[in-house]
Amino acid sequence: MRISRYLPKHREAIFPWIFSAVLIVWISFSIFRTGYNVAKLFTQDSHLFFLNDRQKTREVYGDIESMRQSLALITKGEPFLLVTNDGEIYFFLRYLLYPQKVYWTHNVTREDEYLHPWKYVFYPYMIPGVNEKHAVQIIDRTTDKNLGIIKQK
Repeated sequence: MRISRYLPKHREAIFPWIFSAVLIVWISFSIFRTGYNVAKLFTQDSHLFFLNDRQKTREVYGDIESMRQSLALITKGEPFLLVTNDGEIYFFLRYLLYPQKVYWTHNVTREDEYLHPWKYVFYPYMIPGVNEKHAVQIIDRTTDKNLGIIKQK
């Protein structure tokens, strides 16, 4: 029993119907998503309307934005190494500091620190007992000086 018995005699006539159905579903989905995002703009994101750009960025990215400001101030565009198991911090910092190179590893040895082009090594960690608060220990690799710890506000 061949399935072609059940298809129209002109098989090429079925392609426009399938194409039209897919196109209609696609357009319907796009209209629904656009309407949803417009509705979300006035319900969930309405508190962002009257904030300036810096406040909006702080509201959206949270503590990572404070960390980005501190790291940008210290590194002044030089590449740095981020030693952490938290990929979220790495990817947000890589996005927010874009032209600047950000390297990421889970652990690093002293030999590794000297073989690569970064000047600063950052060790972010969570502050015990405080949710969503980060601190960063900073080491200047060229002088082996501990530059201190940045605690996010």
